[in-house]
Amino acid sequence: MAFVIAIGFLRTLTAYRGLKKRRDFVSEFSDKFVEFANNPDFDGKLYYWLTHNSVAIQSELGPLGVASYKPPAIDYVIHNYQMIVNLLPELRRKKTENRLFRDGEIHREYATMCLDILVRYLGVIDRWLQEARDELRNPFIWLGQGVQSILLLPAYVLHWFGLLGASALGTLTRNILVKSISFIVAVVGLLSSLVTLLVGWEETARIIGPLWRDAFGP
Repeated sequence: MAFVIAIGFLRTLTAYRGLKKRRDFVSEFSDKFVEFANNPDFDGKLYYWLTHNSVAIQSELGPLGVASYKPPAIDYVIHNYQMIVNLLPELRRKKTENRLFRDGEIHREYATMCLDILVRYLGVIDRWLQEARDELRNPFIWLGQGVQSILLLPAYVLHWFGLLGASALGTLTRNILVKSISFIVAVVGLLSSLVTLLVGWEETARIIGPLWRDAFGP
């Protein structure tokens, strides 16, 4: 039981650290974006960093980074528009046309839309971080995570050997059936451990033996 709980704790801690690393990346991108947008001159080095990381941040934002967008002076709406990836070059184009950011209404609109998306996502990920901190203080979560890790060990092995994709592994991890089985196994394991500690192994075997035979046969 201690081994399973230890595995669960390490998995919970790893998930928390990964989430914190993602939050730091979004925060850094947001800070650099504000610096780039507020600079009246074009900062090529800063723009290179933002563009270099634009696909990564767009992927991190997921659905929150995609919207229906109507460009200025255009009569149609673009659906599933990737805001950061597409609006960042527009900001660069306006700056290199020698039009100051603070004097351009379209400039301000582009920058504000991007910044709103980033701030909104930071709020979401901060909520996830708080939930992850709560899980780090809950031994029952560690137990459930440990049981789930053991149940999914074959899937992890297949993933390590490249036979199972990350998306498929993530789907298995979030599967309600897997979570339900993990919960049942964790509860049964916890109760068995408590009974064993209270009455001893021999007495536990004497109690469980008939129940096992009735349920599954000799």
